Amino acid sequence: MTGQEKILLVDDEVSNLQLLRELLENYYDVYFAKTGIEALERVQREDFECILLDIMMPQMDGFSVLKQLQATPQSRDIPVILQTALNDVDQIAHGYKLGAFYYITKPIDIKQVLPLVSTAIARGQRQSNVTQQLDDLQMLMQRTSHWTVQFRTMEEARCLSYALSLMCDNKKSALVGFSELLCNAVEHGIAGIGYSEKSHILTTGFGAWLTEIQRRIDEPNRRNSYAHCMISRSKDGQQLNVTIQDPGDGFDYKHYLDFDPNRATHSHGRGVALAKKTAFPSLRYSGTGNCVHISVATKNTDSI
Repeated sequence: MTGQEKILLVDDEVSNLQLLRELLENYYDVYFAKTGIEALERVQREDFECILLDIMMPQMDGFSVLKQLQATPQSRDIPVILQTALNDVDQIAHGYKLGAFYYITKPIDIKQVLPLVSTAIARGQRQSNVTQQLDDLQMLMQRTSHWTVQFRTMEEARCLSYALSLMCDNKKSALVGFSELLCNAVEHGIAGIGYSEKSHILTTGFGAWLTEIQRRIDEPNRRNSYAHCMISRSKDGQQLNVTIQDPGDGFDYKHYLDFDPNRATHSHGRGVALAKKTAFPSLRYSGTGNCVHISVATKNTDSI
């Protein structure tokens, strides 16, 4: 039985296409492209919920394909999972900066593929839905100078991330960065889910992870727990300063500030590095790691 979501597999190696097809075809409608040019042509004709894209291909490599996908309104919101044999931090960071959602390293670990695809599709669908709901807030958010808000659910964290991104010069990268940090405040700071626990829960599906977070934050001892987000503009209006603080015990954040090739295929664990490398060059933690401070360029309100 196939699912409704359509996935495009892009790889010049037939053996990899066959392996991924056998794994995914019972859950999704699977389509193929053997070159980057063919992939771009298919995306122009059809709608896909996720693309698994090999980096090392003749004629047009995966980075070039990803760059064109991101530059085209029709395809820029499709989550892309890169497949690579590379084990280079700079190359991994480059892919994320271009807009990749995740990485799968070769040889392919089939146990990692389904959780990655499921997570990527779920995040892509949420992003599309919330973007439409919050576009009307853009003018209001860009005129906001000082604001403090408390939040405690994943939905509140996601909505807040979209609202904050509307104030930023690079809306898309800011959205990704804020979403990672605000959701971390809920799942780790309020729900108390650690790294290994999250890895285990995600093997049963993205929905199970969200259900477990909601179950935990509804427990009597957590019902009054909130994370806080403090927002202010610089005096010249060119910089947005944001502090996110949660009520948790914190974490050893130093190990997560940079991309680690050993975690490239994990279904999570790169959110902080993604935020720092692609969205917020000025990002620092204080205390035990339960408070993060960000500075980011704002959108020019004079042009509105």
